[in-house]
Amino acid sequence: MSRRETPMTRWYWKQIGGTLIEEFCAVERVIGERGGRWIDGIIIKGGAFKIARQSEVDVAGKDIIVIQAKDSRLGMYVMGQTFFSATLMETFKPRSIESIALVAHDDSVLGPIFRSHDRMRVVVCPEEVMIRARMRFFVRKEGISEGPFSETELLRRVEDGQVEHSTPCRRSDEEEWSTVAELLLAREQKEGSQPK
Repeated sequence: MSRRETPMTRWYWKQIGGTLIEEFCAVERVIGERGGRWIDGIIIKGGAFKIARQSEVDVAGKDIIVIQAKDSRLGMYVMGQTFFSATLMETFKPRSIESIALVAHDDSVLGPIFRSHDRMRVVVCPEEVMIRARMRFFVRKEGISEGPFSETELLRRVEDGQVEHSTPCRRSDEEEWSTVAELLLAREQKEGSQPK
């Protein structure tokens, strides 16, 4: 999953709830025989609201949502990924499978064709989510600018202790430097003002 698709997948998960597994390995790679196949996200409906590792949960007997995200208009590539990901997940024996093509824009021709197939849906991310997904950040450590980082990468670096809350930070579309703490506070305030 690319830097842009992680915020898209997490946005959808926050709307739905349940347990999110990112980068789910549906097929293990075997050299000379087959390639590995990863799914951007699997949501276990009704599961605890958390992000889990694949090794921590079992999807057998559960209702799941398969997510393939693409920061573009709905196209043949993401449609194929979404369709065949649902088929690959059948080997894990979930109770039910719903498969979502999560995109920046729908397509007036391909969308209806895709939706005509059982279990297939198209979800369009709101523009504000796409803007955040495309946003990049820079941090300044010891006078040296580092980046660009996606919002997800920056938050991961904070969680891992690689970047402190007092570290100078700026968005790629701004000249002014603030701190990581100020950036996180502004993010929380914006999310808190959004209707659920």
